[in-house]
Amino acid sequence: MTSTPRNRQLNIIDGALLSARIVKDASDAAPVLGPLKATAGLVITILETTRDVKTNKEDWITLGEHLSIQIKDIHDDLSRCQTPLSTELLLVVNTYEQKLENVLAKIRLTRGRGRFERYLNSRTDKEEIATLRRDVDTCWKDFMRKITVQVHEAALRIEERVKSVGEDVTDVGKDLKSVEKDVKNVEKGVQKVETSVDAIGDTSYLTKLVPLPSATGADHNTCLTGTRTGVLDYIRQWADHHNTTQVCWLTDVAGAGKSTIAKQLSGEWKIEGRLGGCFFFNKNRPDTTNKQAFCDTIAAQLANNQPQLLPSIIDGIKAIGPVLSVCPFEEKLQKLIIQPLQDTAVILVIDALDE
Repeated sequence: MTSTPRNRQLNIIDGALLSARIVKDASDAAPVLGPLKATAGLVITILETTRDVKTNKEDWITLGEHLSIQIKDIHDDLSRCQTPLSTELLLVVNTYEQKLENVLAKIRLTRGRGRFERYLNSRTDKEEIATLRRDVDTCWKDFMRKITVQVHEAALRIEERVKSVGEDVTDVGKDLKSVEKDVKNVEKGVQKVETSVDAIGDTSYLTKLVPLPSATGADHNTCLTGTRTGVLDYIRQWADHHNTTQVCWLTDVAGAGKSTIAKQLSGEWKIEGRLGGCFFFNKNRPDTTNKQAFCDTIAAQLANNQPQLLPSIIDGIKAIGPVLSVCPFEEKLQKLIIQPLQDTAVILVIDALDE
């Protein structure tokens, strides 16, 4: 079965929808997650509406996938909190829902336009999508800060429980073990939330990267079922035992299907969570033969596919500074790709390096 840009877009929407529906079902089952039900429902509607959009479809899909990740993280943090939301937090959730309603209203307006009107508004819509994302992210940051405060307050209440434990040694011992366990869980939650807030606050640095969508393999198909099985199995085995050698080099005559194999495996590894990024050089697409574009494209994919690398990539962008667009290739490769990957085992797929 071949992969087309439309199939790839639909796969992204389906994955984001599945995540959002899981959050919605969980909010039905747990009272503490109740405020998240309407939010998840809005994200589901936005993603379903995205299917029918004709203009700037890639941007809308990216925004929808971003929203599904956000509500999944909200769900995780609320689950750890296990206390009803404060009035202040409920107000932030309501504001977040209003921002989502703005997104839904805009995407419905875009979907209902005729072909000529879509053409006239394409550039303006692209700018408005970016503005909508910034508005949502600002509200999201506010929520993360306030949930951090609520988790801290829960930790303080637990500490007060420790201080007020009675003099009964046996009961004190039992209570201390329970309380210490609670404190550790809360501290872990606080650390994760604080890390998330820091990362979210710095994600604006990623906009300084200029990745090439045309270099991610959209022009290539995957392998037909039952073909190239020997080569595919060999490379899969290498990926499962990559500690023996870090590079797998596939060579053959032109037209033998190397790009198809690269496309097939990069798709499999992305689903498995092992793909760092991919870059398909193509002499028929001059923009993909620019080695500067290689660093930006791989770094942007690493940040998206492996979120744990986001702080290191942002540090690299900060270290390079305002000269990012004219930074020497060797420095950019070192700070945006090699250093973030120091202690991480992911797979990079590079196709047609000779082009």
